[in-house]
Amino acid sequence: MKKLAAAVFVLCAAGCTVYAETTAAGLMSISQIELSGYIMLAGAAAALIGILFLLISLLVRVRQNSVLTDEVEMSEVISDGVECAASEEAAEAEEDQAEEAEESRAAESESEENDVTDEADGSDVNGETAQEVEEAVNSDAESIEEENSNRADAEEQDAENEEMVADTVDEPEPEKMNVRITMTGINNAEVKVVEFADLATVGRRSGNTLMLSDRAVSGTHCRFTYSDGTVWLEDLDSTNGTMLNDEKIKRAEVEDGDVVLLGKNKFRLKVVMLNNNKQQ
Repeated sequence: MKKLAAAVFVLCAAGCTVYAETTAAGLMSISQIELSGYIMLAGAAAALIGILFLLISLLVRVRQNSVLTDEVEMSEVISDGVECAASEEAAEAEEDQAEEAEESRAAESESEENDVTDEADGSDVNGETAQEVEEAVNSDAESIEEENSNRADAEEQDAENEEMVADTVDEPEPEKMNVRITMTGINNAEVKVVEFADLATVGRRSGNTLMLSDRAVSGTHCRFTYSDGTVWLEDLDSTNGTMLNDEKIKRAEVEDGDVVLLGKNKFRLKVVMLNNNKQQ
């Protein structure tokens, strides 16, 4: 195509030259400047035609190259597809073979485990029978031992009961002691006597063991108690409190001859234990 364009360019130039020579006689009357202009126009036209043919040839070449490139790429894609398909088929074949081999190994392993299990079941049955016999023998032995132990405990309990009965018969019951407290007025002429076994309350209310009419005495002012051979005097949260030997107390031991102040009345105490005539 390049050669064709060059030939056209040369032919155009030659034609222009011939045309110029043949018409030289007729151009004698034309000035030299006008002639030069015509020649330049002819050369430019010829050059444009050559350039046009050159461009056409380049476009044709580019088109051909593009077609060739597309064909090459298409062939490569087809080749890659064929190779991928072949590799996938090969991989699938390998996976199938591996799965078949794994299934075969699993079947062999399961068969071996079944054989071992059957053997173990047979041995377990024999072992369980022997173990059951041994447990039965041990259970009988434990039952006999437990029965003997219960019999020994029962005999020991009977012996203890007999000893307790003998001790109860031998020892006399202790006599129950009562306490008598005589309260002699120091700042008055009153004499109050209270007798009790466990406790006696003192206060202004009528429900007390010993009732005092003094308004400075609370409803339930205090109480006397007796435990383990000792007499105690305890204040019951009275309004004016309880004084024993000039000391305010909450709970204190009482002895014979002590002085107690209840409200406005002061008393000297005489403590007597009944049934044995013992004074404290």
